[in-house]
Amino acid sequence: MPHRIIIDQINTLLGNNRPNEALTVVYQAILDHPHSLEINTNALYLTLNMPPALCAQHLAQVSACHHVVGLETLTDKLITLFSSHPERYELFATLGNILCRLESADLAIKSFDQVLIAAGSADIAAKAIVGEYQATAASYDGVDAHQASGQNFVTLLAECLQGPRHRLNIVDAACGSGLAGPALRPWAASLTGLDLSPTMLAMADQTGLYDRLVEGDMTDTLNAMPESADLLICAGATCYLRDLAPFLAAARTWLKPGGQLFFADFPALDGMGVKETIGGTFRYCRSAALTREMAAAHGFSELNGILELSFTLPAFHWHFRKE
Repeated sequence: MPHRIIIDQINTLLGNNRPNEALTVVYQAILDHPHSLEINTNALYLTLNMPPALCAQHLAQVSACHHVVGLETLTDKLITLFSSHPERYELFATLGNILCRLESADLAIKSFDQVLIAAGSADIAAKAIVGEYQATAASYDGVDAHQASGQNFVTLLAECLQGPRHRLNIVDAACGSGLAGPALRPWAASLTGLDLSPTMLAMADQTGLYDRLVEGDMTDTLNAMPESADLLICAGATCYLRDLAPFLAAARTWLKPGGQLFFADFPALDGMGVKETIGGTFRYCRSAALTREMAAAHGFSELNGILELSFTLPAFHWHFRKE
């Protein structure tokens, strides 16, 4: 049976609320077509809405279909089969998502690294970033992945933040539409939002939560306000920076001594430096070792480095303190 017909059959069964029959078809399809990228990708897609226990059971069955046992051997098997496939992004991005949710951080990074190549030599142009968000601003907050990422970010921030949580001068760098605002406002004596996109800043302004909103490059803006912030966050913009050093230097400039920095950044394998994605939304990604080295060089001490999902992908959520 052609692969496309099999996928349509699976989707029809799911649409008719017959998930067990769909899984049976999936497992047989893997047995019959173990080298099919499309079938293996769809097998992984089925796990995205499963609770962890069912997800683990499903992956165990997928492993059995590939005649291997365990998450590590399944990951290695899929890498062997598909790491050079030009359309591998969805399979390994999905696998990275699943492994992150199953708290297999090293495997999640290893899987995600399969969708990365060596990075180019320059940051993404600010004009291109503004254009991207201009085009998506109206629907941005309605995307489930954006809402989930924002909620996950502020939940982790609340778990990690040290010291009193009142009368803080807070900077929300690349604040976008202000998704973090409701969580930050109760802690804030002042809340400043920075963003390149005037459209997104207008949406943040409508929340009524920010005392000040500044349009412009976050690194340039941070450099202009020395030692005025207790907390600086950046939920989803460091991925546009090939070189993280200017951002870290600017963050150190704006933060008061003892101030805290919390940001999300996408991973690459240690020893691989800076890489970039081959699909999805373009992102620069860097190894944990590189981020730690740069942060220490700019006078930050590490408080936490947690791998959790951000925009459906594995991402480090870094927490540093200015010494």
